[in-house]
Amino acid sequence: QTRLAGSSGPGRRGCCGALEKNLTDRLCTSDGFLLERLDTCDLIEVRYRFKRGWQDRLGLAAEAAVERGFRRLLQSEQDQRFL
Repeated sequence: QTRLAGSSGPGRRGCCGALEKNLTDRLCTSDGFLLERLDTCDLIEVRYRFKRGWQDRLGLAAEAAVERGFRRLLQSEQDQRFL
């Protein structure tokens, strides 16, 4: 059984014992999976996105809500002018 770097090794159960329960053939990282296939496939592009913390997500949601509120207010004022 072949294991890639970053995969579940001896002493590590992996994801809920998936290997031991024969739910998967092997475990590996997405980077390992892509690197393994570089010889046989053309890799076009890889983008990494960093996970944002809850503070950043909350700030972006608040910003979007305020912006929507101002747009609705402006639209309401424009609609009243034409009535």
